[in-house]
Amino acid sequence: MNAAAGVLSGPVVVQVPADPAMARLVRLAASSLAAMTAMDVDDIEDVKIVVSEVMAALIEHGDGPDITIKLELAPDRLTISGYTAARRFAADSEELALSATVLAALAAEHRVEHVDAQLLIIAAYQAGHAADA
Repeated sequence: MNAAAGVLSGPVVVQVPADPAMARLVRLAASSLAAMTAMDVDDIEDVKIVVSEVMAALIEHGDGPDITIKLELAPDRLTISGYTAARRFAADSEELALSATVLAALAAEHRVEHVDAQLLIIAAYQAGHAADA
Protein backbone atom coordinates (compact mmCIF):
# COMPACT_ATOMS: atom_id res chain seq x y z
CA MET A 1 0.00 0.00 0.00
CA ASN A 2 1.24 3.41 -0.89
CA ALA A 3 -0.31 5.30 2.01
CA ALA A 4 0.48 8.72 0.58
CA ALA A 5 -1.32 7.98 -2.65
CA GLY A 6 -4.03 5.84 -1.01
CA VAL A 7 -3.51 3.06 -3.52
CA LEU A 8 -3.58 -0.60 -2.59
CA SER A 9 -1.53 -2.68 -5.00
CA GLY A 10 -3.82 -5.69 -4.75
CA PRO A 11 -6.57 -7.32 -2.73
CA VAL A 12 -6.15 -8.53 0.82
CA VAL A 13 -7.04 -12.21 1.08
CA VAL A 14 -7.77 -13.89 4.41
CA GLN A 15 -8.53 -17.56 4.92
CA VAL A 16 -10.09 -18.47 8.26
CA PRO A 17 -11.75 -21.53 9.80
CA ALA A 18 -15.53 -21.63 9.28
CA ASP A 19 -16.09 -20.60 12.88
CA PRO A 20 -18.24 -17.65 14.02
CA ALA A 21 -15.39 -16.44 16.27
CA MET A 22 -13.35 -15.72 13.13
CA ALA A 23 -15.80 -13.04 11.99
CA ARG A 24 -14.16 -10.66 14.45
CA LEU A 25 -10.79 -11.07 12.77
CA VAL A 26 -12.27 -10.44 9.32
CA ARG A 27 -14.24 -7.40 10.60
CA LEU A 28 -11.02 -5.97 12.04
CA ALA A 29 -9.17 -6.43 8.74
CA ALA A 30 -12.02 -4.86 6.76
CA SER A 31 -12.48 -1.92 9.14
CA SER A 32 -8.72 -1.27 9.13
CA LEU A 33 -8.77 -1.10 5.33
CA ALA A 34 -11.87 1.10 5.33
CA ALA A 35 -10.10 3.50 7.71
CA MET A 36 -7.45 4.02 5.01
CA THR A 37 -10.08 5.58 2.74
CA ALA A 38 -12.37 8.57 2.89
CA MET A 39 -14.90 6.50 4.87
CA ASP A 40 -16.11 8.02 8.11
CA VAL A 41 -16.86 6.28 11.41
CA ASP A 42 -20.45 5.45 10.38
CA ASP A 43 -19.25 3.93 7.11
CA ILE A 44 -16.70 1.81 8.97
CA GLU A 45 -19.39 0.54 11.33
CA ASP A 46 -21.54 -0.36 8.31
CA VAL A 47 -18.58 -2.21 6.76
CA LYS A 48 -18.34 -4.29 9.94
CA ILE A 49 -22.02 -5.21 9.67
CA VAL A 50 -21.64 -6.16 6.00
CA VAL A 51 -18.66 -8.38 6.84
CA SER A 52 -20.59 -9.98 9.70
CA GLU A 53 -23.50 -10.82 7.38
CA VAL A 54 -21.22 -12.25 4.70
CA MET A 55 -19.39 -14.39 7.27
CA ALA A 56 -22.61 -15.55 8.96
CA ALA A 57 -24.18 -16.57 5.64
CA LEU A 58 -21.05 -18.45 4.56
CA ILE A 59 -20.84 -20.29 7.88
CA GLU A 60 -24.56 -21.07 7.98
CA HIS A 61 -24.92 -22.19 4.36
CA GLY A 62 -21.48 -23.58 3.58
CA ASP A 63 -20.06 -26.92 4.65
CA GLY A 64 -16.36 -26.35 4.09
CA PRO A 65 -13.76 -26.32 6.85
CA ASP A 66 -12.68 -22.79 5.97
CA ILE A 67 -13.78 -19.52 4.42
CA THR A 68 -11.77 -17.32 2.11
CA ILE A 69 -12.45 -13.58 2.15
CA LYS A 70 -11.04 -11.16 -0.41
CA LEU A 71 -11.13 -7.45 0.45
CA GLU A 72 -10.67 -5.03 -2.45
CA LEU A 73 -10.23 -1.36 -1.67
CA ALA A 74 -11.01 1.70 -3.78
CA PRO A 75 -10.98 5.34 -2.59
CA ASP A 76 -14.57 5.23 -1.28
CA ARG A 77 -15.52 1.58 -1.76
CA LEU A 78 -14.69 -1.76 -0.16
CA THR A 79 -15.71 -4.98 -1.89
CA ILE A 80 -16.00 -8.07 0.29
CA SER A 81 -15.97 -11.38 -1.60
CA GLY A 82 -16.26 -14.56 0.42
CA TYR A 83 -16.47 -18.19 -0.56
CA THR A 84 -16.57 -21.64 0.95
CA ALA A 85 -17.49 -25.16 -0.06
CA ALA A 86 -21.22 -25.85 -0.21
CA ARG A 87 -22.31 -29.14 -1.67
CA ARG A 88 -25.96 -28.32 -1.01
CA PHE A 89 -27.50 -24.87 -0.98
CA ALA A 90 -31.02 -23.65 -0.19
CA ALA A 91 -31.39 -20.25 -1.83
CA ASP A 92 -34.84 -19.80 -0.25
CA SER A 93 -33.81 -20.19 3.40
CA GLU A 94 -35.13 -17.63 5.90
CA GLU A 95 -31.65 -17.00 7.34
CA LEU A 96 -30.26 -16.19 3.91
CA ALA A 97 -33.23 -13.91 3.23
CA LEU A 98 -32.45 -11.97 6.41
CA SER A 99 -28.79 -11.60 5.42
CA ALA A 100 -29.84 -10.47 1.94
CA THR A 101 -32.15 -7.85 3.48
CA VAL A 102 -29.34 -6.45 5.62
CA LEU A 103 -26.92 -6.46 2.68
CA ALA A 104 -29.51 -4.75 0.46
CA ALA A 105 -29.89 -1.99 3.06
CA LEU A 106 -26.17 -1.37 3.51
CA ALA A 107 -24.25 -2.48 0.44
CA ALA A 108 -24.26 -0.64 -2.88
CA GLU A 109 -24.53 -4.05 -4.51
CA HIS A 110 -24.47 -7.67 -3.45
CA ARG A 111 -25.03 -11.12 -4.85
CA VAL A 112 -25.06 -14.75 -3.79
CA GLU A 113 -23.97 -17.48 -6.17
CA HIS A 114 -23.74 -21.26 -5.85
CA VAL A 115 -21.45 -22.66 -8.55
CA ASP A 116 -19.39 -25.85 -8.71
CA ALA A 117 -20.15 -26.77 -5.07
CA GLN A 118 -18.92 -23.34 -3.90
CA LEU A 119 -20.97 -20.64 -2.20
CA LEU A 120 -19.84 -17.14 -3.18
CA ILE A 121 -21.13 -13.96 -1.57
CA ILE A 122 -20.03 -10.57 -2.83
CA ALA A 123 -20.98 -7.28 -1.18
CA ALA A 124 -19.63 -3.89 -2.23
CA TYR A 125 -19.89 -1.13 0.35
CA GLN A 126 -19.82 2.41 -1.01
CA ALA A 127 -19.10 5.28 1.42
CA GLY A 128 -22.32 7.09 2.28
CA HIS A 129 -24.53 4.58 0.46
CA ALA A 130 -26.44 3.40 3.55
CA ALA A 131 -27.17 7.01 4.52
CA ASP A 132 -28.79 7.49 1.10
CA ALA A 133 -31.13 4.53 1.56
